[in-house]
Amino acid sequence: TIAHGFLTLSLLSRMGAEAMLLPDGLKMAINYGLDGVRFLAPVRAGKRVRGRFTLDSVDEKAPGQVLIRHRVTVDIEGEDKPALTALWLGLMIV
Repeated sequence: TIAHGFLTLSLLSRMGAEAMLLPDGLKMAINYGLDGVRFLAPVRAGKRVRGRFTLDSVDEKAPGQVLIRHRVTVDIEGEDKPALTALWLGLMIV
């Protein structure tokens, strides 16, 4: 039995809440989408996963709006290949 790739992808929001860097004075954070999602390996039943979030870039889109990109990798316990990789975009209103 394996976890569906989109189930694994859905875990990112919970993992990201603990791991993502957010700017000071944040008024609102908007999920702006994902780029380049790749499902690389199945997550077998009973395996644990861990999300790794790396800040990729920070760009001002407009005054008071900052687009933040995080590179995300979901590793599988005891496996060499990650379950997925993605570039996650967040629009921050400051």
